[in-house]
Amino acid sequence: MKHQLKQYLNAKGIYPNDKNLYRCLKHNDENPSVVFYEKGKYSDHPVLWCPVCNESWSVFDIAGLLLNTTDFKEMKRDVMQTLN
Repeated sequence: MKHQLKQYLNAKGIYPNDKNLYRCLKHNDENPSVVFYEKGKYSDHPVLWCPVCNESWSVFDIAGLLLNTTDFKEMKRDVMQTLN
C-alpha cells in the first residue's frame, strides 16, 4: 500500500496541474507547489513534498491529513478501502 500514493490521490480526486505539481493540503496553495517523488529522500516509497512547509508525506500521512486524524489504524483503513 505504501507504494500506491499516486493511485490513492487519483481515487480521492487529487490531481496534479499541467506542471505535475499538487496543491498543498496544509496551507492555502494558490499556485501548486507540492512535488511528487517516486522515492523520498529518506524512504523507499513515494512521497509528496511541499517546499513551503518543508514537509513530505506518505500515502498514510495524506490519509491522515484528509481525515484530520493521527490514528494510524484509521489512516490505514481509509487507504485500504480507497484502493480496493
